[in-house]
Amino acid sequence: MKQFLLIFLIAISYSVTGQVGIGTATPVTDLQVEASTSLGPGEFNGIMVPRVSNIPSPAAPAGTIIYLDTVDGSNPIGFYFSNGSAYQNVTDLSSGTAAFFDSGTTTNATATTSEIFRSGRTRFGNDGVPASVVSIENQGALASEDRTTLSITNRHSSSALSSNTFSINVNNTSSARGNKVGINNEISSSGDGTHIGLNNLTEINSSSTATSYGINNNIDTGSTSAGTIYGIRTVSGNSTSTGVRYGIYSQAINDGSSNAYSGYFSGDRFAIRNEADTDGYELPTVDGTAGQVLTTDGSGNASWQNEADASATNEGVLTVDNSGVNTATITSNTTGSETATITGGNGITVSEVSNSITISPTIRPFSTIQLYTQHDGTGYVINNTSGQNINLTNAALEPTLYNSLGNIEIKMVVRYRNNNASTANFQLRSTTTTTDNFPITSSSAWTYSNTFDDGFGNTETIATSPWEPFNAGLSAQDIKLHSWVGSNNIALRNVYILIRSQ
Repeated sequence: MKQFLLIFLIAISYSVTGQVGIGTATPVTDLQVEASTSLGPGEFNGIMVPRVSNIPSPAAPAGTIIYLDTVDGSNPIGFYFSNGSAYQNVTDLSSGTAAFFDSGTTTNATATTSEIFRSGRTRFGNDGVPASVVSIENQGALASEDRTTLSITNRHSSSALSSNTFSINVNNTSSARGNKVGINNEISSSGDGTHIGLNNLTEINSSSTATSYGINNNIDTGSTSAGTIYGIRTVSGNSTSTGVRYGIYSQAINDGSSNAYSGYFSGDRFAIRNEADTDGYELPTVDGTAGQVLTTDGSGNASWQNEADASATNEGVLTVDNSGVNTATITSNTTGSETATITGGNGITVSEVSNSITISPTIRPFSTIQLYTQHDGTGYVINNTSGQNINLTNAALEPTLYNSLGNIEIKMVVRYRNNNASTANFQLRSTTTTTDNFPITSSSAWTYSNTFDDGFGNTETIATSPWEPFNAGLSAQDIKLHSWVGSNNIALRNVYILIRSQ
């Protein structure tokens, strides 16, 4: 029977051009073989391809399949197929060249439930040379393509106690002497949307009473390192940034039944510094005592100090000392107190007698001499650019009326209308000379006020000289105004001299 079937197959191989069925009368492919349902002793279902003990050379046409039943050199037992130029092993039962092995072996991983491994680098999305064991790159460019490079979801459903779950568990146990990083996250500046380095959403079960953390960071829990350690270090912005920058922005919200801390700090020191880290202060980490106030020593250290008592009933002994002319000091012997100094000036005199401080006014009386007042609607016009003695401003003063030695102080006040003059210059001179022999000159520290209206829409200026010391002596002095402009002209309204004792 078997010989007949073989002869039959050989015969039809030369003449049959239709579909062939073995075990079926209605084949639907070029060759369809159906398994027999009644096998005799020594009979088996299946197809046996040609078996060889050596890999044929040259290779048969592409698509040819053979079975090597003995080891041939470096070729193990197994199925081989021809690609037209060489035979390639199909099963790789012992060569160890598969992409993944069962964990702990060199056996090819074939089951979808196997724990597998490989030792080479693995790349996804890009066939370039990666700088890591596993490299994933999303090269999408179209809106319809995937936007997420790696998505990890932990759907473990066990509710057993102490059954910790992790979406990502990272352990860096390397011994390199460079930077050792757990997670390195870099976001480029491309794109003008919101950039988020780490987006963390941690939801809490409403029935849970466990302590939960948005970020739980433990660093240096057991070393004796003398190096600087940062729990969290944030640098936001740069020296050319123009928008608002927050180093840390913290907001804590609840229903008000419990404390909500936007910041809670525990440590030996707490410092606040400016942006350049060149100034600031350190706050105390103790609460002080009732009634104390926070003070600074001016060198960056703040501390709790007793507030000065205005009644001085608990300030110990107060000592008053007149330490100089127009100055007195008050000193307490209480620890932590400071010396207070009272200094006179600007019409105030400070004196001390028998531990009593007297503060009294020293306003010196003065008198006024009118050098000029307007007699018509125009005023005295000055358009001289080199200087001129102003007629009608002659006057005299008697120094000994103010001081027996004739040592006086004088001040000049000039009101005028500015007719686009670039500058207006004034000085006091004798009526008999063209030289400057009085202390009020154009170089004095004059002040100008341009806020006056003459009632006709013209802005007027008041020029005031400082008080100038003048040791005039015992003789009367004749005086007059000397003035000039830089360009155009001015019109005088009023000129006054103020005199007082030194």
